[in-house]
Amino acid sequence: MSEQVFTKGQSVSFTTIHGREGKGKIIDITKGAKGDFIKVQEDGSDKVTSCRPGQLKAD
Repeated sequence: MSEQVFTKGQSVSFTTIHGREGKGKIIDITKGAKGDFIKVQEDGSDKVTSCRPGQLKAD
């Protein structure tokens, strides 16, 4: 199973490690030693959530 490739500005759905679900747009992608961290700005909110690629689904 290949990892999905995400790009800035893409609309995605996410599930946090605590089980909270949401949707938003990717505002930043940080390459890390253990994989990417992707910041998602939630729709209709200023809230920004950091996710791993495995927690995201492209809309």
